[in-house]
Amino acid sequence: NCRNVDEAIEYISNGLHFGGSIIFLADKDKGAIIELTGWQKHIEIIENGAQFRSNHFLNLTDKTYESPPHSVSSSRRFYAAKEFFEEKSYNLSVLDCHELSRHHYYSEEGVLSEHDSADGSICNHHTLFGVTFQIDKNYPGELSVMWTALSFPCSSIYVPLHAVQRRSKKLAKQEMRGEQQWKLRQ
Repeated sequence: NCRNVDEAIEYISNGLHFGGSIIFLADKDKGAIIELTGWQKHIEIIENGAQFRSNHFLNLTDKTYESPPHSVSSSRRFYAAKEFFEEKSYNLSVLDCHELSRHHYYSEEGVLSEHDSADGSICNHHTLFGVTFQIDKNYPGELSVMWTALSFPCSSIYVPLHAVQRRSKKLAKQEMRGEQQWKLRQ
């Protein structure tokens, strides 16, 4: 297991890659998006803020894995997410992330899309489930939550799955003492 984004990037970078992938990584300090094919790799570090992708590469020149019928749909999803993020000024709550995952495309005539079409909806027939990670900066191993919709996000509730990392009593006491000393200094 990798302990942080840097270790995960190193691990992924040293492996063999087949096909095309877009991988999201995050820890309590930063995130990263890796666009990856068997021939190319692009790593984007996210120091402060949020980032998104749909099913097309933004930084790789290898277009082998971009199928033309889905390019329009992928672009619509990308721009729907971009508009959503800009409206929120990148100040997102967990509920905002759930709302975005439930997005459905409306045609110019105002017709709501169906799940069985690849029309630009973020929640479409390829969406098997939704996940939002909420990482606590102070106690990432104890208080972080993975919110999961176990079906189409638009018709499912998000269930919190809590990450619990066991710590030794000695380490927990050291952390508590450190926090108490910090509070006393303030």
